[in-house]
Amino acid sequence: MDDIPIIDAGINTEWGIPDKIYLPEEVANAADDTINNTYSLEIQPEFPGGDAALYKYLGDNIRYPRMAVEANIHGTVYISFVIEKDGSLSNVRIERSPATVLADEAVRVVSSMPDWKPGKQGGKSVRVSFILPVRFRLE
Repeated sequence: MDDIPIIDAGINTEWGIPDKIYLPEEVANAADDTINNTYSLEIQPEFPGGDAALYKYLGDNIRYPRMAVEANIHGTVYISFVIEKDGSLSNVRIERSPATVLADEAVRVVSSMPDWKPGKQGGKSVRVSFILPVRFRLE
């Protein structure tokens, strides 16, 4: 028994006063980077000018791809993105689309959107996940 080394595991013998563990800044403030959904916010994010301005922006900027017109492809592209604390958009991606050519056009237009008014929770701007349906319809 005398040849077994003693290992200090760093256990505090005063169990009522645990040792403090300091986390790096990026881990300590992980809640600041949480991506919220729109259902749980006090103030929803908003496109500048509101919903009417959003749909006008989409209508003015979306160009129906020629290949989709020739192939009679239509439907709704569901595109998701994160509205950051400063209103900029990130993580733009397609959730569902009837065709790649329509998805590519939706990504192009959404990626070039102006900054939104960010969502707020507890008086502070927060990151918000948003899904936007973009409807392509041939007339």
